[in-house]
Amino acid sequence: INRFMVELLTATDIVYNDNIETSHNPFSNNAGVGNGRLEAWSRDDPARNIILLIDSPKFLSTLTLLKKFPSLSPHQICIPQYDRQHYTKMINSTSLRDTSEQLSVNNEEEIDPSLLNRQFLLPNIRCQRLDHWLITNRGLKCAYFFADMEGSILGHKAKRLSPAKDIMRYFRYKYPIHGSILGLTYDPRRNDYNIGKDKIVEFVLTEATIHGYAQTQCVRSWSYGMGCLVFIVRH
Repeated sequence: INRFMVELLTATDIVYNDNIETSHNPFSNNAGVGNGRLEAWSRDDPARNIILLIDSPKFLSTLTLLKKFPSLSPHQICIPQYDRQHYTKMINSTSLRDTSEQLSVNNEEEIDPSLLNRQFLLPNIRCQRLDHWLITNRGLKCAYFFADMEGSILGHKAKRLSPAKDIMRYFRYKYPIHGSILGLTYDPRRNDYNIGKDKIVEFVLTEATIHGYAQTQCVRSWSYGMGCLVFIVRH
């Protein structure tokens, strides 16, 4: 199971159990995110309420999310995938059940039986770069954004990829709802222009404040080879 997702959801549970207010918050009802509030929020407006993931053809992040929220509709999980070979593999997957059965054999951690018995629909996979996806899907509302980018926050100049600009677009186009979760990874070995964890946190908080999310907080950071940051996005 995707370790970043497991750690991020665990951190989310701890934070929402401890100190997050309940008003206008899809996760909290004095019992953290596991009490059905996310699923209820997703059903309020299934055409607009989404979760945004960066995922691979093995759907590890998607599986971890559905294990945590088993009644969440897979079609509300949006996955931009600009690699055409990966996109082809993902859309030709018959179901996520095949992936979960393979994981139950190959991983030490036992998979929830409810996942193995459930025939999954494919998530909402688009053959798009993340920046193009964010530009063309304005109006959607996001409760979770798992930006598992695994590289420099500055991106790749030759490929015109910039995770920093994608974070700017995410806030600029008002995707996050109040009380939503933003999780991102970065490569701590890529210290371009001396941009480490503290500057990345400062950058995210500044962008959030500029676009009306002034109460956003970085609530957890850790490393498992990649650097990981968790933010709660609030107005």
